[in-house]
Amino acid sequence: IEGGDRGPSPRMVLGSNQFGQVGDGGRAGVLSPERAAKLELDQLVMVDAHLRPGIIGFPIIGLTLCGVLWQWVPIELLGMWFAAICCGTIFYWSLHHQFRARRPGPGDAKRWGRILTGTQILFGLLWTAPPLLFWHYCNDLGHMFLVLVYACNMAGGAAISGPYPRFAAISIISSAIVMIGPT
Repeated sequence: IEGGDRGPSPRMVLGSNQFGQVGDGGRAGVLSPERAAKLELDQLVMVDAHLRPGIIGFPIIGLTLCGVLWQWVPIELLGMWFAAICCGTIFYWSLHHQFRARRPGPGDAKRWGRILTGTQILFGLLWTAPPLLFWHYCNDLGHMFLVLVYACNMAGGAAISGPYPRFAAISIISSAIVMIGPT
């Protein structure tokens, strides 16, 4: 054969890796229920550790958004959204604080996963509401600002919440919807 290509190595058989090692019959991705619960808990702990410093920053970033958007959006609407962000941040923080304080075991991972995922959905809807609520008040500069902020929100949210797939999906989907929705 020209070029020295002799085809696949005799070591390389179906289901083997690059070193010719044969796997466990396709069961490599299957975890025991105990191991899956421990993995889910570890993912939640990691995401909580990533979110901890950022939770306090939500009202600060929200106030900055209001400061930019006040040129176009009625101040009463901005004030209501900012108050909702502050209240939502307190609720969000308190649930994450309870999660850390209780130090749940692997047996509680699914329950805490549902609680924190529900909280993430509610806060995500609140946090990503400005493009949907304020789009028609803004001119092109305001539109560009909103799209840039929420594109960064999508990237940052996916990076911070990446260890727990449900959180990452919520961050990406909610930001994508608000960027596509108003336009």
